[in-house]
Amino acid sequence: LPQGRYTVMVESEGHHPFTQVVNLSRDLSVNAQLKVVTYRLNVTSNVQGADVYLDSSMIGKAPVRAEVAPGQYTLRLTAPGFIQYSQTIDIRDNFNINVNMRKQSAEVSIFIPQGSLNPTVKDPLRLFTVYVDGKRVTGSLANAFEVEPGRRIIRVETGALIYEAQFLVEPGLKYLLEISPTVLLQPA
Repeated sequence: LPQGRYTVMVESEGHHPFTQVVNLSRDLSVNAQLKVVTYRLNVTSNVQGADVYLDSSMIGKAPVRAEVAPGQYTLRLTAPGFIQYSQTIDIRDNFNINVNMRKQSAEVSIFIPQGSLNPTVKDPLRLFTVYVDGKRVTGSLANAFEVEPGRRIIRVETGALIYEAQFLVEPGLKYLLEISPTVLLQPA
């Protein structure tokens, strides 16, 4: 090139263009440092501190903010006591995602119709005891309790009465266990 002032531009897909103005008066080398184009990835979750992975690399704990090159990735979140979350994402611009992780356990609430409870007893639910697979559930019957997934035997006791049944419990779901005592009068 003849002597003079020139603008050198270097472009490559997935990179920011490099531009430099040079005055050419002798042999000259230009070292073009191209920076990869990245986009901001913001990951939030209902589980603070969940481990966040892009493909197989951990990028932090939720909430996490990272600069990511364009492309397709598998976003994965893990946390103790929660079902692993996984989704394929395509980063072509800044990307925000809020992940709602589900508990591995299920939640069970017990319902006993008011007509089945003695109105003269103060707080009648305190007289009930709940067992899951033979292990006593702590807390009040008025509150929900957690149950691990699988086949479970749930027993409810009060006084001389026992109600017991086996259930298949799915992870992350909410269940309502309704106890409805039935009284039948039949000829003997």
